[in-house]
Amino acid sequence: MATIGIPKSNDDPYIRYKRQLISVKVIKGYTVLTNLDSVCHSIDRPESVIISFLSKTLGTGSNGKDKLRGTFSVSTLETHIENYIINHVLCKTCQNPETYIDKNKIRCKACGFSRSDN
Repeated sequence: MATIGIPKSNDDPYIRYKRQLISVKVIKGYTVLTNLDSVCHSIDRPESVIISFLSKTLGTGSNGKDKLRGTFSVSTLETHIENYIINHVLCKTCQNPETYIDKNKIRCKACGFSRSDN
């Protein structure tokens, strides 16, 4: 499985922050994100948060775990996942992806910065 840097714009081949490209299967009108668990583990976010974000931004329903109602391309999903990473994962101070959610705040493990997640 191909990996990319976090964020995608970081093309340093030695970067330690990497994630898999999203992989999908279309089954009976649903798009199944087959490696969502791996992608979520790489950015330290629960699958339910990412599927909810994708559902809202794509204007569709989901099963809350790994399926989106409708047919979506990998490039469309990658664009939205990358937007999520830029806006909700990367630290606004140091741009490090080592952040975590703590009581509706995003906290950076590297520099200690915290902000509310809206």
